[in-house]
Parts: sequence; C-alpha cells; structure tokens
Amino acid sequence: MLSEAEIALGTVNAKALVSIIADIEAHENAEEMLDFMDGIVHAKSNDTLEISFGGNYCAHLVPVGIRFQRGNNGQAIWSTVERLKVTAIGECDAC
Repeated sequence: MLSEAEIALGTVNAKALVSIIADIEAHENAEEMLDFMDGIVHAKSNDTLEISFGGNYCAHLVPVGIRFQRGNNGQAIWSTVERLKVTAIGECDAC
C-alpha cells in the first residue's frame, strides 16, 4: 500500500521528502541545517524556511517552542532554533 506522501507527491518526490527530513533531523539547530543545505533552503522574512525537494516541490517549516531566541528585529535567531514544524508541502509555486 502506498503511503500518503507517495499518493500525494509520487514515489520519487516522497523519497526526496523523507531524505530532506532526515537531513533536517541530523543537525543540532536550524543554522547548521541552513549552512548544510545552502541553496536548497531559504529563510523567508516571516520566520518561514522554504526547502526545495524533488522535481518542483517545497516544504515550509517554522520554528516552534519557547526556547529559541529572537533578534532585535524580531526575527528568529536560527542558531537557537532546535525544533521546526512543517506547515505546508506542495508545488513550489503553490505554497
């Protein structure tokens, strides 16, 4: 039986998503992940991270919890973000 991700995204893109999630989990904080995934992940002005995967898909993630810090400009300090939550997955143009 196909998983929900395979049904929604196709097998190749679902596997790419699983790989991206594994890479995210392998890092201590979001800043390390941003450095590792340079060019794949983009920090948006609203504290959203957009990660490209597969053919033309993106996942949007936001910091969660109360232990991360914010700078004087109100933006998340990515080196203090240890937990992220997926808020959207879909075609890059549609997210």
